Amino acid sequence: MAQWDPILRFCVGLEPKGGRFRYRKVSCRPPAVISPSPKVAWAAIFGEEPVDPAPLTMRFLSLLLFFLVPSFILALYDLISAAALLDAHFRLGIQTLQLSSKKSSVVSLFSILTSLGALNTGLEGKASEEITEKIFNGMDKKKVNDWLYSWYTDESMALKIYFDKNVTVKEEFLYKMFRYYFTDTENVDFTSNAENLRQEINEFVENKTAGHFREFYAPGATFEKTQALMVNAIHMKKKWPLPFEAEKNRKDVFMEKVGKGGLRGFMERPERSANDKLRREMVYFILGDFHDE
Repeated sequence: MAQWDPILRFCVGLEPKGGRFRYRKVSCRPPAVISPSPKVAWAAIFGEEPVDPAPLTMRFLSLLLFFLVPSFILALYDLISAAALLDAHFRLGIQTLQLSSKKSSVVSLFSILTSLGALNTGLEGKASEEITEKIFNGMDKKKVNDWLYSWYTDESMALKIYFDKNVTVKEEFLYKMFRYYFTDTENVDFTSNAENLRQEINEFVENKTAGHFREFYAPGATFEKTQALMVNAIHMKKKWPLPFEAEKNRKDVFMEKVGKGGLRGFMERPERSANDKLRREMVYFILGDFHDE
């Protein structure tokens, strides 16, 4: 007969009989000594014949693996998911950098991805499939929402959605917008109240960007035939995790494209740490045409 473990008798009312377990109603206090055996517990749960328990060391190892392996698999899946989303983020950045421009600019891919992620949450059909596959590397919406949610650590990041006064929005969508994006929604009159709405949007953006964008919509802007309007604002003011060292500033050749470049000032910071492997690029700097110094 297999070794008996008091923990099973107390917890599930099982007792060994004839080499197998049978159910027995039990009402007793916790045993004074509890010595769980993973193998016996496994047999009780899955109906297999109990076998002799492993030595104490093996018991501990079996129990440890029983709990750690699923956690490891989930952690690995989360890591792969994050890497896939960061890859999608990077690819979108490369496509943005390929845009031709004569002026330098700063583009926040996070702002773009936030808007697309929020939009995709309420979409179905082909439009949703295209955003999921082309922008987010095929990751499901919940994973994307969780990933974007993890970025919201600053009050200077905000999203707001305006709906036409006659549009009825599903409660599920409103809940997800609040849950993942802290989104404020509002029903407005796009046709007869355009100027007031323009001023309201400009004020919202100005407040969320510390006054850096005061005329998001120029005077005279109209919103004819608009059913929904999503506004995303971001203001970033952060310190470098690894500061640049002034004594390492130097002049070097910067190549704008093959065969064309010029001397530019370069800054340098210490070596990246291991934590930078899954770094997040909040903004990209796009350099326009320049003349050699």
